[in-house]
Amino acid sequence: MMNFITKNPSRIMPFVGGGILSNFLEASSDEKPPQFKYASKYASELCVRCKMVFFPPFLSMTKCERRMTRGRNFIADAAERSLPSVVQIQVETESNESGSGSGFLLERSMISGEKNHSGLVVVTNAHVVLTPEEFNSEKKTIQNRTIKIKSFTGVVVDAKVVSFDTATDLALLEIEENAYLKGADISLANVRHGEFIVALGSPLSFENSVTAGIVSNPKREWDDVCYIQSDASIHVGNSGGPIVDVNGKVIGITSMKVADGVSFAIPIKDAISVLRRIMKQNQIEQ
Repeated sequence: MMNFITKNPSRIMPFVGGGILSNFLEASSDEKPPQFKYASKYASELCVRCKMVFFPPFLSMTKCERRMTRGRNFIADAAERSLPSVVQIQVETESNESGSGSGFLLERSMISGEKNHSGLVVVTNAHVVLTPEEFNSEKKTIQNRTIKIKSFTGVVVDAKVVSFDTATDLALLEIEENAYLKGADISLANVRHGEFIVALGSPLSFENSVTAGIVSNPKREWDDVCYIQSDASIHVGNSGGPIVDVNGKVIGITSMKVADGVSFAIPIKDAISVLRRIMKQNQIEQ
């Protein structure tokens, strides 16, 4: 790190403000005033400890340079971490009704709470995989349907509805085992007003789409359900997709768009509790 700074002083100019420190770094050790004799060492430590953002005027970066600019594109970093677990869902019923939406993969053990439960499941909204009649029916009876999920990398596998809960608009899907699929990380930490969030999914069937916004209200009450309200742009097809924090960890499940700049997501902490309950019930009739 020290060698990079001393050999490339112009690349840290935005950090030092007008290149004052870079002039000292260009000077020989004997020419530096005593207080700046170890300026390059201190600059290096600041980079590591404070994670200051450098703005190098070039596109092709080495591994060291990428490490120094980490944090500059935090939205892209969050999307890169979370997109591999996001899926597009295509549904077609026996009566030729079709639809699409979004979802994400989770480790089965993360929902059940039992480590011996291996494999992945798909989490989505109930209205994504059910017809309006099934969604509004008091019976847990659904007609046979074909469900395909497509991952970020293009892997397509069959899925089956395991259970659902229309009160919270959540559904759980089983999928075939596939070594190329990856489960999402989740965060159960409290969400705060003003946090940056990233929404991922397939709006209007355009898979692997990313939008960003902030948390407008982390505990918005609506029809006796608590949601995370955000201003992230979502559209038809985003339903069931995750919203993630800047670390790429799922904090909520996109549920509905109320108006432009007002969208609701089910907090992942509440969703896990519901999913654990309906996983145990599994009382669907097909």
